[in-house]
Amino acid sequence: MAWFRNLLISLGAFWFSLEIGVLITIPLAMLNNGRIYHDGVLDAIAEGLMTSMGMALGAVLAATLVMLAVLSLKPQRWAFLVAVLYVTRAHGRHHWVVPPSARDRLWMGVDLLWPAIACLATTAVITRLRRKSKEAMKDQNG
Repeated sequence: MAWFRNLLISLGAFWFSLEIGVLITIPLAMLNNGRIYHDGVLDAIAEGLMTSMGMALGAVLAATLVMLAVLSLKPQRWAFLVAVLYVTRAHGRHHWVVPPSARDRLWMGVDLLWPAIACLATTAVITRLRRKSKEAMKDQNG
């Protein structure tokens, strides 16, 4: 039964983060208004990062919620599920009149992967902080 509860928590955190991510994207889109990205590789990466920044912040929130709410010895496994869901949500997101160039594919790849990377990074940070706090408590208790 705990497995099902953890699954529901992970799916709920993912859904909640998508909703919050859309709300966060609206004010962050103003940072992108009037910005012209050139044809370079770094510009394509920057454009992908900026267009998915709201979803990345939502993914950080989802990872935090999962890591705090899941009852498991290794809650990072459930946060990994959220990262996988972020990667799989992108089917059919972009529609093109002309075939996309290599630069456009790079931009779409960064746009797709950035929220998942942010989710995994948050998971790693929380796991490390928990480990350090447990070690500190052991040292303090003797």
